[in-house]
Amino acid sequence: MSLRVFLLSAGGIGFLPPAPGTWASLAAGLLNGACLAGGLPLRARLGVLASVALFFSLVTYFLGGKEAQARGTRDPRFIVSDEVSGQTLALLPAGDLVETFVAFSLFRVLDVLKPCGIQRLEKLPGGAGILLDDLASGVATAFAVLAFSLVRPVV
Repeated sequence: MSLRVFLLSAGGIGFLPPAPGTWASLAAGLLNGACLAGGLPLRARLGVLASVALFFSLVTYFLGGKEAQARGTRDPRFIVSDEVSGQTLALLPAGDLVETFVAFSLFRVLDVLKPCGIQRLEKLPGGAGILLDDLASGVATAFAVLAFSLVRPVV
């Protein structure tokens, strides 16, 4: 496996059947869960998630288009670095495991359905087309999780 494929597949996660995007999103959710369970301070947790989102966004943007072109397809199934980026953005406001679950679930729904013009972002060329629909889904999910956190009863 080339370094490019390794990075785009998020360390091989993109080759897990049957739904590699879901596995990649789950990995990001587990990262947030580990940060929460480990008692990582808020700023540190946000720094970890933002760093992961930035790293995998850069990987997808700069390497995704080249890999897609080499394989003759717009978005190879094994490329899940975009899901990791979008999901980590979605998790930024998730301050507990319930909110982590809400962020994971809603992001997956938005990533699959691509409502409200998000699908048009896929049509952009190269790595931008692979990445931006997931970032848009992640941002939309983050706002929804933030709203959820403000209105949910605390138990």
